[in-house]
Amino acid sequence: MKIEIIKNPSTDVFLDLVRTSKEQLLASPFIKAKVAEMILDNRQSGAKTCLLTSYKLNSFYRNSSDLAALESFVQNQIDVRNYARLHANGLHNAHPRRQTCRGEEDSGTSPLKRHLSRLL
Repeated sequence: MKIEIIKNPSTDVFLDLVRTSKEQLLASPFIKAKVAEMILDNRQSGAKTCLLTSYKLNSFYRNSSDLAALESFVQNQIDVRNYARLHANGLHNAHPRRQTCRGEEDSGTSPLKRHLSRLL
């Protein structure tokens, strides 16, 4: 699997990746209906897609995210997962733990990396 982080807003690069990949793990704390529509219109038929986002009520209240976007993903059989600590500037980890949620020793990997490995 190819992983590419797009740091600068670049619709063309993003949509090209959506069009050409058969597996997509999209991670964003916010999702708007227009962006969801672009993804759905450009993804390959049969592509395995998962959206990792944050279901914070405040994001919907402030119009940072749209419930319609999540609904359209779910209606199109896209796996939508919540990761509350997902943040636009990276992870907010105010209280690092020595053990994982399952009581296992932390191997030093980030919480996001562990979460992503369970999704793939």
